[in-house]
Amino acid sequence: MDRVEMVSSAPSGLRPPERSLDPRAWALVALLAALAFAKLSNGFERLLVWDEGGAVDLHLRFDETRAWFAGYWIKGAVYPPASQALLWPAVGWLSFEEVRGLWALLSLGCLGWFSWICARDCGLRSTPGKVACALLPLALSATSSAVGIGQIVPLFLPLVVTAALRMARGPSHWVDSAGVAVLFTLASVKPTLFAPFAWLVLLLPRSPRPAVLSGALYVSLTLLALAALRTPNPDAGIAEVIETAVDNRMQWATSGEAWAQRPPEQKSRMPFDGGYGNLQNMSWDAGLVGLQNFVLPVVSVLACGAWLFFHRRTDPWILLGVCALAARLGWYHRIYDDMLLSLPVIALVRIVASRGAPGGADRRTFRIAAILLAATVAHLLSPGSAAAVLQHVPRTLAPWIWLADLFFLAGLAPGFDPLGSDADRETGFPASAGAA
Repeated sequence: MDRVEMVSSAPSGLRPPERSLDPRAWALVALLAALAFAKLSNGFERLLVWDEGGAVDLHLRFDETRAWFAGYWIKGAVYPPASQALLWPAVGWLSFEEVRGLWALLSLGCLGWFSWICARDCGLRSTPGKVACALLPLALSATSSAVGIGQIVPLFLPLVVTAALRMARGPSHWVDSAGVAVLFTLASVKPTLFAPFAWLVLLLPRSPRPAVLSGALYVSLTLLALAALRTPNPDAGIAEVIETAVDNRMQWATSGEAWAQRPPEQKSRMPFDGGYGNLQNMSWDAGLVGLQNFVLPVVSVLACGAWLFFHRRTDPWILLGVCALAARLGWYHRIYDDMLLSLPVIALVRIVASRGAPGGADRRTFRIAAILLAATVAHLLSPGSAAAVLQHVPRTLAPWIWLADLFFLAGLAPGFDPLGSDADRETGFPASAGAA
């Protein structure tokens, strides 16, 4: 459909001419570019140079993985065995200074990959609109924080999004299934990010191959990692190694009970310190410790799976947005994992962009999506220091905004079932959508 036909298909007065939006759109691009440059410069400086406060989480992964493949599951290491095997190629064989450089390259490459995906799939047709969507994930305060301390979420996002979009295309060959399985397995490295997204490999494909291959690969990595652990008995088999590993992790999971019984002067740092806007922190505040603290997060994953089952053929970006919100609201996360909210943001942009297209958003849906988009982005772009200056008001309001996003996307899903062709199914909207 050409431009004249596309604009004439919308009711008159609903969309101003595209040219009139250009000055404001390019001003937004300039603002996002400035924020992205300032925040990423700081983030990569922390990752590569700072001794205090720089690459702190990366150093934890470095120590844990080195110890694991030396035979020891060190205290405080919470990542599962398969994650240790997945992390080893990046952190297990180089000096820490070399690991910092490698992680910076991986982060930079994955951020560029994710920005390209956002620009391609945002649903907008104008150049400034696409550029703004490409810059948006780079301009988030969460992105700077994640890069600076060496967190996994910048690597996670393009892996899981690419895998989900490929699965949503429909039937695939063995090569496609194997590629999706590899991407999904790599994305599983951090379970608190990945848990709700795991449903997608079960529900999105028309074939069970990706799920079977991904499961087989994950089990193989788990066995490989467990084989590296030592036990008091040199002749112990794999079953005893697994039993010992599970016992160690159960002790960690229930350690909150012992912590809660300590006198106040010994409670220097609570287990979920720094997290906000999630069910685990809420459970802790309510006095639920140990395994009880995991009940609500697990329920949130199960509820997400049930919802996905009934709406698995809707626009894949809505599915990704719902999974991201379930992960962010369900499990313990700090500010760096707010990068997850890039996914519902792009879903909202796509809904806004669909206004006037066949099957797109009506006036009411457009307005709600635009309001939620503005509120969500405003929090994500605000500096972390704003929470302290404003007495934590942004962090108090943020979960309510995310809940509104979740209910809106979940309620809208039935109205955005995929269209007929494979080309439409890849992005969820017809090729004529998104003139703005």
